[in-house]
Amino acid sequence: MKKIILSTLLCLIITSCATILKKKTYELSVSSDVSGSKVKIYDSIYPLPANVVVERSKEDLNLIWLTSDSIQKDYLVKTSPNSTFLFANLLGFHFIPVTYGIDFTNQKRFYYGKEIFLSSQDTTYTIFPPIREKGVKIANYFKREFLRTPGDMNLVISIPSINGFNMDTEQHGVRVQTGVFGFRTGFDYYYREDKYFNMSLAFSSGRLLFSDEKLNTYYLSLTDNKILHRLNVGYGLNYSINRWKFEEFDEDDPDPWNGEKSIIHAVGLIGNCYLNFNRILSAGVIYKPTFLQVYPETKFQYEHLISIDFQIKIPIKKNK
Repeated sequence: MKKIILSTLLCLIITSCATILKKKTYELSVSSDVSGSKVKIYDSIYPLPANVVVERSKEDLNLIWLTSDSIQKDYLVKTSPNSTFLFANLLGFHFIPVTYGIDFTNQKRFYYGKEIFLSSQDTTYTIFPPIREKGVKIANYFKREFLRTPGDMNLVISIPSINGFNMDTEQHGVRVQTGVFGFRTGFDYYYREDKYFNMSLAFSSGRLLFSDEKLNTYYLSLTDNKILHRLNVGYGLNYSINRWKFEEFDEDDPDPWNGEKSIIHAVGLIGNCYLNFNRILSAGVIYKPTFLQVYPETKFQYEHLISIDFQIKIPIKKNK
């Protein structure tokens, strides 16, 4: 028991990387393209280039560039989590909540970058460390919206490329299988710049190469969709025809299930989430559960389809 406790504590200590590996201060390299200029950080002035000892902090760093006796430029250096905190803690994935929690108790997880270059051509006076700069670029990428004009319409064509089935057959209970390929087509109608209806007909296959079991579904869906920056999120209803059939692949080894099949009609919900790469191309996930079977008998029965989908949208009507 003691060995287990000691091993656990050792793992927690080792994997709290920012706390263990980083000091409260570090050297920040500052240089410029103006000869003889200086920089003021905290209350000290340093001739450039200089290695300045700065404290790690969650607060941004004020920096004053003195290019001459009468001219100065005020910069704001944004603080950012460092790579040790962000990534090294992942090595102890079993203890991630604890290791990140330990690092959150101090400010060793922050930094201002390793070096700063001040240029006379600067037009902005806010400096982002490389990690935060990348984070800002990613955030700006996801902030972009692909809004439409009310009344616009699109033809939608998509390929549900990977399809995971959970299907309840009459003869052999629940069958679970993942297959490839499908086809979906439909129309978008925008009733607001950020909301639209979609009606689609689709086919998805759950059969793998050399598999004896053939699962597929045909369904009609109607969804209400919301544009959230680069994401489109939708929900609605579906009517599905779910089919299962056993087709003997190896004729030399006959199976007693050969030729058996099941056809079920059911209704349920549907949800989707897509990432828009541009106004035409997007990729996302479709979740299509059914709850009420209406053929060959009426009863409550759960089945689902989860698809990874790639779609294109072709404008067919644009309102100016």
